Amino acid sequence: MRDDALNALFLLNASSQRIRFLRYEDLAADPLPTSEHIYQFLNLTWTEHIQHLVLRQTNFSAGGAQRGCAPRRTLTPGKGGHLLPFTVVRASSEAAARAWRKTIPWDIVEGVQAVCDPVMSLLGYAPLRTLDEVRNDTLPCMVNFKMLHSYRTLHPDLGSRDK
Repeated sequence: MRDDALNALFLLNASSQRIRFLRYEDLAADPLPTSEHIYQFLNLTWTEHIQHLVLRQTNFSAGGAQRGCAPRRTLTPGKGGHLLPFTVVRASSEAAARAWRKTIPWDIVEGVQAVCDPVMSLLGYAPLRTLDEVRNDTLPCMVNFKMLHSYRTLHPDLGSRDK
């Protein structure tokens, strides 16, 4: 993963007009502007229909209830009439991206950080030093994202949450 991230950084710096790097959390935090930028980058047409789909898939309060979409953690009918515990519609994509912080055991956090620190640092994830920090949902775990530096120069409105 570290090699992939370093290679992506090299490619991004060599040709920032052809390469984009995106973290899941960035898309989850700002799905509409991020999706629209992706469409622009790929030279695809951004339409109201696509905007509605992005809203519906990432924000339950944006119309999913009126269209029969189930909120997260609700059992929904699946193939063959079986009830499925998951759905692609999220009550909030940002809340879904942070949900792990409520339940993950501290020993798992320590283990992941011990092994993944170089990659986490490169990708802009700050270490969490205590279980209290993990559980504190207002404490950001994303900081300066080195790999997006060139992209942010071109699009300063993206990634504003992790400055």
